[in-house]
Amino acid sequence: MFKFAPILAMSGWLLLLACQGAEGGEPRHNGRPLKYWLHQYWLASEEKQKEKAEAEVAINAIGAKKAVPELLYMAAVKDGPVRRWLEKNGEKYHVKFLQPETISELQLDAITGFEVLGTNASFATGKLTELLQDNGLAFVATRCLALVGKTAEPALCQCLTNQDSEVREFALGPLASVTETVELYVDRVKPLLQDQDTSVRCATIVAIGAQTQAPDLALPLLLPELDSKDNGVAREVAEQLGNFGTNAAESSPRLILMAEGEREDPAKAALTAIPKVAPSKAVGILSNTVAIGNPNLMYTAVSQLRPIQEELALHLLIEQLRSPEQLRKLRAVEVAATYEATTPGLADALKAAAKDSSSDLSRQAKLTMRGLVQKHKEKNGTRVDIAGEPSYEGKSLGEWLEMREREGGLATNAVVALNHMGTNLIAVLVGRLSYREPIFDLPDENVSMGAAFGLMALKEKAVPALPQLRSLMNSEDQGLALRAMIATVGTGKEAASCIIAGLTNNHPVVRSEAASVLSCDWSAQFPDVREMAKIEIVKLLEDPDPDVRVSATNDLWEMDRKLALKNGIKPVPSVVHR
Repeated sequence: MFKFAPILAMSGWLLLLACQGAEGGEPRHNGRPLKYWLHQYWLASEEKQKEKAEAEVAINAIGAKKAVPELLYMAAVKDGPVRRWLEKNGEKYHVKFLQPETISELQLDAITGFEVLGTNASFATGKLTELLQDNGLAFVATRCLALVGKTAEPALCQCLTNQDSEVREFALGPLASVTETVELYVDRVKPLLQDQDTSVRCATIVAIGAQTQAPDLALPLLLPELDSKDNGVAREVAEQLGNFGTNAAESSPRLILMAEGEREDPAKAALTAIPKVAPSKAVGILSNTVAIGNPNLMYTAVSQLRPIQEELALHLLIEQLRSPEQLRKLRAVEVAATYEATTPGLADALKAAAKDSSSDLSRQAKLTMRGLVQKHKEKNGTRVDIAGEPSYEGKSLGEWLEMREREGGLATNAVVALNHMGTNLIAVLVGRLSYREPIFDLPDENVSMGAAFGLMALKEKAVPALPQLRSLMNSEDQGLALRAMIATVGTGKEAASCIIAGLTNNHPVVRSEAASVLSCDWSAQFPDVREMAKIEIVKLLEDPDPDVRVSATNDLWEMDRKLALKNGIKPVPSVVHR
């Protein structure tokens, strides 16, 4: 008899849960239960505000009297063995209809309901206050209390001493909205400045720092916290002091010391606060920080100095870009990324940094220049029109070259346009292939690729460009070398010598691409070229670059499997599915 007790108990729990979760007893609107409308409300995206408004109307139509008991149940649901069993086995045993919502979903439902009902649900304050005694439910209860208005004031005060640090921290905000005077609010929250939890202390500093209309109350509490050994607390205090402007002028000597100290986070916050608290001292402090201070503070110092002394900030930054100290130059390059590409003097300084012997500095300078060029394009447009270039039907060559097919290459009407342009088009396209933007003298891949597509589209008309393209394939710029080779493909068999030459190019990516072109359908129409290519691709099996070797292996297998097997290449066995 007793061995059936667990089954009977589980059955009883299932029945109880079914009764609790059944939609039949849940208040409804337009035939749909409260839970449905709660979900619709909190799931609605910004683009679906109509759905959110519809749910809000429905929840209010159900009303606080009917909804609050359900919301309290949702807020108080706890994890347990039955719930865990159902979550794990509900579908397995075909009791999916009994599978409960997750705890977090139910709690979000409860919070949503109190948010919509607002002060109409204030009569629930007592029950919600009781939940504060349960560590597992205190936070969701606090979230709900924050939404019911003035009646929650005593409970929110109680939250400030709750065992859960998240409860103490969260309660600071809603308590401010229900406390009638600043004096009373500050008096209530100031004990939390001594809280054992850093996040609570920081949140309290923010709460007191928001009382900018009462500096006489707030500042005496904030200033002592500048001496905190906790970096997070000291940083937060410095940030909040800035909100008080010159009313916090007495803090300036200590902020200056903090800005010159070794703790970087508090120093950054102090540098941000000084221009607001002590504007007459800001230029000197910020300038010294940029010129001789901790390099890691340079970004903050320059960003604060620019609105005050734009020319001085730029002058100091360019000096740092030419500094003999590597770290100062590296930090200056990072700051340079916040400027415009056309800022006077910046391009020359960054180009010099890009040639630095330090690979890290050189790489960062190049990345910064590319980023500035991209930002410049986004602001001014990406199309490049060059004076003297041909046009057709009122559109410049640059416009036509921007017309691309989705799968690559030029649009059909662009090809027609190019074929109607003058005899100097080929020379223009070759020039565009090696085009460099004028600010930093960097290659422009978009312009270059457009030119490559243009030459390919001209087909045999582009044959006169082959000698120049062959020469460009020897460029130190691997991107240009690759695009020059690609540009030859449209000329058909005439391109064969260029592409075969690509197999011995200095750039691995060019060698790989050349092998790919020679092993694909392009070479199938030229059997003699394909046979010649096989010999050269076999040599790539011993290439010093591993990626080239892999590429050559795959290409040779596709071209001639007998030759591949002869050279030790074996097919990858297929996977047998059982």
